[in-house]
Amino acid sequence: MGNTINRLELLQFATSPFVSDDDPSHQRPDQNGSVNPFTRLPKELLNKISGVNSSNENLQRSKVVSPRGSVRGLVNPLSDTEDDFHSLSSRRISQDGQSVTSNEYRSPGELSRTLSYHTAGYNAFPVSSPLSAPFLSAIGSPVNEVAEVNQMFLYEQGLNAVNEDAVPCRVLRAELLNLGSDSEFLAKLFGIRKALSLIFSDETNRDFLKSSGKRVVSDFLVCCNHSPTDFQSAFDEIISFCDNQDNWDVIEDELGNRGVVDMNFFDIVIDFIFLDAFDDLESPPSSIINVLQNRWLSQSFKETALRTAVWSVLKAKRSRLRYPDGFINRFYAISEVISPIFAYGFLGPPGDLQDLCLFFKGEVLDFVRKMFDQNYCRFSTESDLAEDLLALTREKVAIVRQRFNEILPIVHQQ
Repeated sequence: MGNTINRLELLQFATSPFVSDDDPSHQRPDQNGSVNPFTRLPKELLNKISGVNSSNENLQRSKVVSPRGSVRGLVNPLSDTEDDFHSLSSRRISQDGQSVTSNEYRSPGELSRTLSYHTAGYNAFPVSSPLSAPFLSAIGSPVNEVAEVNQMFLYEQGLNAVNEDAVPCRVLRAELLNLGSDSEFLAKLFGIRKALSLIFSDETNRDFLKSSGKRVVSDFLVCCNHSPTDFQSAFDEIISFCDNQDNWDVIEDELGNRGVVDMNFFDIVIDFIFLDAFDDLESPPSSIINVLQNRWLSQSFKETALRTAVWSVLKAKRSRLRYPDGFINRFYAISEVISPIFAYGFLGPPGDLQDLCLFFKGEVLDFVRKMFDQNYCRFSTESDLAEDLLALTREKVAIVRQRFNEILPIVHQQ
């Protein structure tokens, strides 16, 4: 078997009693004069354990192929660099939720240590092993290999569902979200839908998302020198409508006729509302472009004309609604407030409003892309993914609100 340790030899060594450190016949000082407990082992077995080839004395490392295709050292198979086994990067999550990384020197003689593997995109998970680093460099750790595979268990479930055509969606967003393929998008969407259902099953989470959404948009409107009162009234109305289970059949029928295939936060709020709105702003009607690009019109007149055009379009759409008092009608009430501001911010002249709108859009897109990125969210189990999605949401809300809070004092001074 060459340089691979015989598992029977390892078992015999592990189950045999240690030779007493007091026995001078088994203590051989190293070149620094220190006694290494591993010198008690037979030289042949020691060479196999430490990965030293007796013919050329070069350190040989076992290799593994990571899910991303790169070959890395087995002591830290998911690291970007091959760390020497004497120094391990120990990554842990503290009580306050912060990730802490520290480099600790570990001597080869330590028989008990906690290794921490940090996959690109996953939180660290501890692997306790009675083996020392030289053991791991020689024979690897089956526990770690299994743990690595399990990090994508939910994603693997999604791929199986995709192969069975069991993950429908309204619009494929692989290109927008910088994903490798439509299959990757659908497989991750499969897990995200399950995780979001778990999140919204908790009333505390629902209240947090409702209040955060209302506060963020209200602050945005104030930063744009607009009153948030009309939006807040429309927002409370649509939330009250959705909280009533008697309306769910109507909501599902309305959205189903518009291609929404799953009644969850991503498909309705993120995809149908936000991402569709960004798509519309990429190709606005020519009539709106002509008004905004007319140099003979004042900026205030352009803004008024744009608001009138949006209201006219929404009024025409409302007249054709199947449910005049349903979800879409209430959604249009919010659009009447938000759409003209976004349209003028994105399509109008450069300035503070455009910078603010571009910032808001950028944060929304960054949030959605990170939802589908295993560097930020674990696609291992529904609970793990739900935990990461909720943490990502809190982080983004804090970033956006901080930015708006920096602008609000300036707005109030004007």
